[in-house]
Amino acid sequence: MAADAKAELQKSIRQCRRQKWDDHMRNLRGGEVGRAAMFSNPPAGATVGALTGRQGKLANTIAEKEDLLRGESFPLRDGDQCFELPPAG
Repeated sequence: MAADAKAELQKSIRQCRRQKWDDHMRNLRGGEVGRAAMFSNPPAGATVGALTGRQGKLANTIAEKEDLLRGESFPLRDGDQCFELPPAG
């Protein structure tokens, strides 16, 4: 029951933030348009294309890139324990 209330609250907050942002974007004037564009459109280089790991594994999505980078940067060794973290949010 508490989880449902939390999910509903988070949904309401997201909707409210989206509505406020949309209202703000509709009412921009002059130089504000350029500044708002920086938040709406990431600059070139802010996104990363597909990654390829050492064994040739290709990662396209954010989750795949996270897994690939974690595995390449912190490889598990024999006897290591790995615990899955709960999803954020």
